[in-house]
Amino acid sequence: MTQSPLTAAGLLRVVLTLLGGTTFARSAITFTDIRLWAGTTPGEGVHEAAMVVDFRDGSPGLVWGYRWPAGEARSGLDMLNAILGANSSLTVDSPFFPGAISWESRTRSYSDNGTPANYLDDHYWGYWVNNEVYYHPTDYTLNSHAVPPSLTAVPLGNPFDAGHWVESSTGSAARPLVNGSWDGWAYGAFGTLPGEPVAAIPEPSGLWLGLAAAAAGLLSRRRHPAARRHVSA
Repeated sequence: MTQSPLTAAGLLRVVLTLLGGTTFARSAITFTDIRLWAGTTPGEGVHEAAMVVDFRDGSPGLVWGYRWPAGEARSGLDMLNAILGANSSLTVDSPFFPGAISWESRTRSYSDNGTPANYLDDHYWGYWVNNEVYYHPTDYTLNSHAVPPSLTAVPLGNPFDAGHWVESSTGSAARPLVNGSWDGWAYGAFGTLPGEPVAAIPEPSGLWLGLAAAAAGLLSRRRHPAARRHVSA
């Protein structure tokens, strides 16, 4: 049976279907969705971690990835600095304890909301991790990401799937990364968790923009045949 050629309207429907499937087919963002990576190249003996930045400004937060050799120790600060070095559009006022974070035109800074005496309504960048943390009952200097009797951080899994976020007991410099770690920076009042992000990308995907532009061009030419005859006359 001979198939009819694909019309411009049909091509446009195909593009929109593919876009819709790409955006909504997954149930939770994973490492395979990440588009911007910092650190070493992927391969055998390489660990991976993810970092989420959620501005809580009405748009989804963003996620980056970080890779490093499995035999070397890395911290949350190492990941943040590597991602900052690889993405000039992402900036912080201090990588140790960020008070302001910006991504392109989006920015959030510490605010006491005009009520400095009431710290509970302050808005700031909270730091979250995907592993349990140890809080010593009397000596805060013993707080860490290794929960006794374990000697290393144990990831709880993807915080947007089967895992969950835990507020960090330390700054990023004292946060040990392991394979499968997630770090999250979320702006808001005390207890504000990072929401599910989208993958940070340097620019819109050329493939989808090209397909959409081609479909629009075909549709325009089919609707205006007289214009083509005028140009070729």
